[in-house]
Amino acid sequence: MRQETRFSRLLLRGILSFTIRMLFYIKKTLRYNNSINVSSPCVIAVFHDEMLPVLDFMKHSNSVILTSKNHVGSSLAKVLSSWGYKIVYGSSGSRGKTALEELIQEIKNGKIVILTPDGSRGPRHKMKAGAVILAKKANVPLYLLSPNYKGIRIKLLWDKFLYPLPFATVTFKSVKIEVKSDLNREETNQKINEAENLLKNLTNYCT
Repeated sequence: MRQETRFSRLLLRGILSFTIRMLFYIKKTLRYNNSINVSSPCVIAVFHDEMLPVLDFMKHSNSVILTSKNHVGSSLAKVLSSWGYKIVYGSSGSRGKTALEELIQEIKNGKIVILTPDGSRGPRHKMKAGAVILAKKANVPLYLLSPNYKGIRIKLLWDKFLYPLPFATVTFKSVKIEVKSDLNREETNQKINEAENLLKNLTNYCT
C-alpha cells in the first residue's frame, strides 16, 4: 500500500510538472521592455499572481526560490530547477524557521532570493512577514517588484494568476527599501505594512 501511495504521488507530481511546463511555455514569446536591476545579494518580493515573467527573466541568475513542499510546490520546484534556480523548501506553516536559516546562508553566499510574499495559499496580495524578516536578518536590501503586462486573469485560482498574452510586452517596476537589522517588533510590523502598500501600488491591475 505504501509503495502504491508513493507511486501515485510521483505520478501526480509528474503530471503537474508537465502541466506547469506547458503553461509556462508562453514565456518564450514574452518581450521585455527593461531589465531587473538589483544588487546582489538581496531579497526580491513579487506577488504570486505575477511571478512568471520575473522567474523567466531571472533564470540562470544565481538565484534561490522558496517553495512549499506540497504537490504543486514540488512540481513547480522541478521546473524551476531546470531553469537554474536553487530550491529551498518551506512556508509560513511548515519548516519556516529552518527555511529562513537556509535562505540567510544562501544570501551570505552571495545569492539573490526571490519570494512570493502572499504565497503559497494567500490571502492574495497580503504580505506575510518572510521577505522583510529575511532582509532584516541578512542585512540586505529588499526589492519590491512588479512586472506589468497584458494577460488573462485565471479567476478560479486563489491568486487570480495573471497569465500573459502571447508576445506580451513586460515592463518591470520596482522599489528598493532598506530594512534595518535593529528594528524592534513594532517597527518590523510597520515595515511589513509599508512594503505591502508599496508593492500593491506597483501591481498590475489588469482585469
